[in-house]
Amino acid sequence: MSVLLIIGASTRAAVASARRSSWAIHAMDLFGDIDTRTRSNFQLLNNYPTACISLLPDVQPDAVCITGAMENHPRVLQELSTRATLLAPAVNQIARMRDPFDLQAVLANSGFLYPRTFASNTRLPQDETLWLKKPIASAAGQGIHAIDNTHTGSLDPTMIIQERIPGRSISVSFLMHPARTVLLGCTEQLLGHSELHASEFQYCGSIGPLLIPACINRQILELGQFLQNQYALRGLIGVDLILHDNQLWLIEINPRYTASMELFESQFDRSMIQLHLDSFSPNPATFNRIDHAKMSYGKAVLFAQATTQIPNEFQPIWQAALNCQRPTVADLPAIGTTVLVDHPLFTIFACGESAAETKTKLHQQAATFYNRLYKA
Repeated sequence: MSVLLIIGASTRAAVASARRSSWAIHAMDLFGDIDTRTRSNFQLLNNYPTACISLLPDVQPDAVCITGAMENHPRVLQELSTRATLLAPAVNQIARMRDPFDLQAVLANSGFLYPRTFASNTRLPQDETLWLKKPIASAAGQGIHAIDNTHTGSLDPTMIIQERIPGRSISVSFLMHPARTVLLGCTEQLLGHSELHASEFQYCGSIGPLLIPACINRQILELGQFLQNQYALRGLIGVDLILHDNQLWLIEINPRYTASMELFESQFDRSMIQLHLDSFSPNPATFNRIDHAKMSYGKAVLFAQATTQIPNEFQPIWQAALNCQRPTVADLPAIGTTVLVDHPLFTIFACGESAAETKTKLHQQAATFYNRLYKA
């Protein structure tokens, strides 16, 4: 049996998806949650992500699949690509698309919109524009903060200043192959929800599929085809956008299985990782998306409002989740684990007949867990 190694900051969702494939699944991440350990041959990355290189001989993978934040480490990806088949776009292309100045230049005359982006020491225009200071190696909205046009600072090559675009934050999932680009669907990004104790710009969940007007869908597909041509994209690709006044602003490209894609597992009843693997075969099977979903699916990441331990009373909940094909809670830390303030606790899921109903259910479930974790 062929060995697939999945590497990322958190691999749980991709591991759950990959279990529906014919591969033997190994995983490496930062957390080592119970559900990840249970469903894969797992190794913890104490030194993320560089430790994965020294651990490779223990796994001897036939192929490597990347998940969250690995796109920010091209040197590690390059080394991985010399040891096994890296199921991702070419590393030099990943480095290009993750460079905001390269991306800005590519989009400059394309007809697609991208926020004005400057070096961290740039003197900003004296107008009403809102600005963000953010890491170039961004991940899940961490390290982003608002600034005004009086901002001054020295050059920091790890940071940029970018125009803040108002509007709805959405994530788009594509399945790409040289012969075609399939739009799997769109989800709403949950950012900075106080009900989940997330910081202002922090990613804390997704709800989808998002119903998008046909004209916007066409723009999204055209954007996907343009990006595929520019960067030779392949496999599962996530693109973060802001929708404002029927205009799409591209924020970033994630060349991997993204956090929102597990919602399509429920919608399509298909393994997204299997689709990803298949897209690298010479003659991938045709996949047709479902245009009219009957339900709205959601996930939310809960963050610790204070440093706490996962209590013994959660053991039955954890066990039920492990025994369930579609659990309502995942990313399960071991009972007794200490979770530091502002760090992720675990993930919850809900579904409803509308996005609003699903969001309400997520917030209600979150409140129940917080009440049990932080009893007076």
